[in-house]
Amino acid sequence: MCSYHLDPADSPHPPASPSGDFHLCESCRAEFEDFLKMKNADEGSQIPWHNKEWKKMWSAWLNYQEAIRKFRNSEKFKQSAELLPIDD
Repeated sequence: MCSYHLDPADSPHPPASPSGDFHLCESCRAEFEDFLKMKNADEGSQIPWHNKEWKKMWSAWLNYQEAIRKFRNSEKFKQSAELLPIDD
């Protein structure tokens, strides 16, 4: 979430973790995994800042990531990417 690891090759964790395709630093990964546990089990946390606003923030981030993925997979985006010149 903090964009510490922008390149998957720089990520210290394999993509088989619960965070899926997201390449997160260790702190963000731990926060995201806590979010997933809380979201799926609808349970609370012992960490004070893991409140409803924190859950809304992670939900919004997840929705944003999904919107980007859908846009990049859209036919119009793929067509426009084919029209762009590629510099070698």
